Amino acid sequence: NGWNIFDFIVVCFSILALAVSGQPFLTNLRLLRVFRAVRLFRKLSSLRILFNALLGSIIPVLNSVFIYLIVTAMYAIVAVEMYGNDSEYFLDFTQAMFTMYQVATGASWASG
Repeated sequence: NGWNIFDFIVVCFSILALAVSGQPFLTNLRLLRVFRAVRLFRKLSSLRILFNALLGSIIPVLNSVFIYLIVTAMYAIVAVEMYGNDSEYFLDFTQAMFTMYQVATGASWASG
């Protein structure tokens, strides 16, 4: 079986990388173990359906993040124009975007 040969080669490179330290090429070859998970997608149809659903949801999620960033940027620009001279949180656009992020998430970890 081709997968058995692939597993054997990956294990041999992993053992070789452990024995010979200081060779980043051998250490990077251990990343090939990820391809072993590809076998699961072929055998389990329910896992394939779940994976395809996750891949299909990436574009809509990125679209919503993009819309969120546009709306937040608009409010940040308005805040800089209105409160730029009076508040340290809205001095420039980047500081205003950061402040808007903190307001939207309720995270005040950076304000002290």
